[in-house]
Amino acid sequence: MNNEEIKEQDESRLRRLVRVAVDPYFIREVLTQGKEIRMKCVEGLPIDAEWIGEFFDNQSFRVYFIFRHESFEPVAPGLVLPIYYPSYQLLNTGVSCEKAEQAKEFIDTELTKETK
Repeated sequence: MNNEEIKEQDESRLRRLVRVAVDPYFIREVLTQGKEIRMKCVEGLPIDAEWIGEFFDNQSFRVYFIFRHESFEPVAPGLVLPIYYPSYQLLNTGVSCEKAEQAKEFIDTELTKETK
């Protein structure tokens, strides 16, 4: 086997995947009749990212969605997939900026805990 073949074989084993954490309570809010959540995804997944699957993690109490895209960093088999953090902007919610900032801070803190 020459060096090119070895390189191709190694690259084919790499996965270009990320996981996106979603709080089940947020999902419940979205699915509750009469609830209105107005937000805009400011920075998100590439439009052609492929949804691979999902799983629930009992330890972090999060639902993770797995996506694949060629722009994601390669991850070797056996390594934990990196978490992708989309950015959202609340729209016309009537929530004060201070309250929205506190909520964002809480979410950021909780997600940071799970990555340690």
